[in-house]
Order: sequence, then structure tokens, then C-alpha cells
Amino acid sequence: MEDEFLDPENYQSGNESLTFQTIILQQVQKISRLSSTELTGGYYEQKIVNGIIIKNRVPDTRESYINAVQNLRDMLTPYYDEDMIKILEILDNIWKELSEKYQEKLKSEKSESIKNNIYQEYLDENLTLKRKLFSELIKLLFRNKFLAAGIGEEND
Repeated sequence: MEDEFLDPENYQSGNESLTFQTIILQQVQKISRLSSTELTGGYYEQKIVNGIIIKNRVPDTRESYINAVQNLRDMLTPYYDEDMIKILEILDNIWKELSEKYQEKLKSEKSESIKNNIYQEYLDENLTLKRKLFSELIKLLFRNKFLAAGIGEEND
């Protein structure tokens, strides 16, 4: 079955139309749901169904959280104020240093299990930074009164 393209200008679900503000709030809700659970590494689980072993990949919820926050960051780019730009400069420099540090560690390592441990450390540190970013994005939404009715919408 093919995915249908939803036209946001004509979409309505009940009494609620799909607005940019609604999309942002849905993303914030998704991030809140993710952060309300234990953020764990991904793994494979095996089940036996009719005598056949089925391997199922359980996603890494840390990566899901990181990606969801990054997506919110991308969506809010047009609304950045000076405070947010300064904060992002600081966080981006920390991410760059973090990435370089872990790339250097990975380069010199031969063992796959140690490489995996290095990557897990990187994810944990990145997760901490993304939590900080999410907090700052929520502050941005409040500074811009984005959560008030009608804010973030084009005027007709």
C-alpha cells in the first residue's frame, strides 16, 4: 500500500487542522514520550514462531531521541533568536570536539567489541547534549510565545 501525500493546507483531523504549530507540538510530544522511557541501546531479540527462530531488531531509543531532537531543531531554524544562535554555536563546537575525540579513538582501535563500546560512550555523551538542546529549544518556543494560539502561522 502506497503512502498518501497529505496536503497540510487542506488536512483536518476532527476539529484540528494540520498547522506548523501542530506539527511542532506533535514533535515535542514525541520527544517527551521518548524521554519518559528508559533510553537504552538497541539489540536483537529472538522469538520462536512455529518452530522458526525469528530475529527482531529492537531500536536504540537513545538514537531515536537524538534524531527526534535534531528534527525539532531543523524545523525551528527560521525562528532562532540571538540567544538560540549563541547557544547553538557553543553546542555545535562541543559536538564537533566530541565527534573528533571519538573518531580519533575509533581510528586507532582494531577490536570490534571495543569499537562498539566507544560508540556507546559517544551515544551517551551525545544524548546528554541533545537533552540540553531540547531544553533550549523549549525555552525558544516560550520566548517566541510559539505555544500560544496562532503563533507560528502565516497570516491570511
